[in-house]
Amino acid sequence: MKGSEVEEETKEAVFSLNELKGKLIHTHRFKLPIEESTRHLIVIDKIAPTPGKYPRKPGVPLKSPLIK
Repeated sequence: MKGSEVEEETKEAVFSLNELKGKLIHTHRFKLPIEESTRHLIVIDKIAPTPGKYPRKPGVPLKSPLIK
Protein backbone atom coordinates (compact mmCIF):
# COMPACT_ATOMS: atom_id res chain seq x y z
CA MET A 1 0.00 0.00 0.00
CA LYS A 2 1.26 3.43 -0.94
CA GLY A 3 0.24 7.00 -0.19
CA SER A 4 -1.32 9.55 -2.48
CA GLU A 5 1.70 10.22 -4.75
CA VAL A 6 2.38 6.89 -6.44
CA GLU A 7 3.25 7.83 -10.05
CA GLU A 8 6.86 8.90 -9.40
CA GLU A 9 7.50 5.90 -7.16
CA THR A 10 6.28 3.41 -9.77
CA LYS A 11 8.49 5.08 -12.43
CA GLU A 12 11.51 4.70 -10.14
CA ALA A 13 10.67 1.04 -9.49
CA VAL A 14 10.85 -0.10 -13.14
CA PHE A 15 14.50 -1.21 -12.92
CA SER A 16 13.95 -3.01 -9.60
CA LEU A 17 10.87 -4.79 -10.90
CA ASN A 18 12.78 -6.01 -13.96
CA GLU A 19 15.78 -7.07 -11.87
CA LEU A 20 13.62 -8.99 -9.37
CA LYS A 21 11.38 -10.49 -12.08
CA GLY A 22 8.17 -8.65 -11.28
CA LYS A 23 5.65 -6.89 -13.49
CA LEU A 24 3.36 -4.02 -12.49
CA ILE A 25 -0.18 -5.22 -13.15
CA HIS A 26 -2.48 -2.54 -11.76
CA THR A 27 -2.71 0.32 -9.30
CA HIS A 28 -5.95 0.56 -7.31
CA ARG A 29 -6.81 4.00 -5.95
CA PHE A 30 -9.11 4.30 -2.93
CA LYS A 31 -9.95 6.53 0.03
CA LEU A 32 -9.62 5.46 3.65
CA PRO A 33 -13.07 5.44 5.26
CA ILE A 34 -12.55 7.55 8.40
CA GLU A 35 -9.81 10.02 7.49
CA GLU A 36 -10.77 10.07 3.77
CA SER A 37 -7.16 10.25 2.58
CA THR A 38 -6.14 8.73 -0.75
CA ARG A 39 -4.10 5.51 -0.85
CA HIS A 40 -2.96 3.19 -3.62
CA LEU A 41 -2.63 -0.57 -3.68
CA ILE A 42 -0.05 -1.72 -6.22
CA VAL A 43 -0.46 -5.21 -7.69
CA ILE A 44 2.75 -6.85 -8.95
CA ASP A 45 2.89 -10.24 -10.67
CA LYS A 46 5.94 -12.48 -10.20
CA ILE A 47 6.94 -13.48 -13.75
CA ALA A 48 10.06 -15.59 -13.08
CA PRO A 49 12.17 -16.84 -10.17
CA THR A 50 14.24 -14.25 -8.33
CA PRO A 51 17.92 -14.32 -9.41
CA GLY A 52 20.26 -16.18 -7.05
CA LYS A 53 22.09 -13.01 -5.98
CA TYR A 54 18.96 -11.94 -4.05
CA PRO A 55 18.20 -11.44 -1.24
CA ARG A 56 21.36 -9.50 -0.52
CA LYS A 57 23.19 -9.43 2.81
CA PRO A 58 22.10 -6.90 5.46
CA GLY A 59 23.45 -3.42 4.77
CA VAL A 60 24.15 -3.99 1.07
CA PRO A 61 20.82 -2.50 -0.15
CA LEU A 62 21.55 0.74 1.68
CA LYS A 63 25.04 0.98 0.21
CA SER A 64 24.01 -0.13 -3.28
CA PRO A 65 20.27 0.30 -3.94
CA LEU A 66 18.58 -1.14 -7.02
CA ILE A 67 18.37 2.18 -8.84
CA LYS A 68 19.77 2.64 -12.28
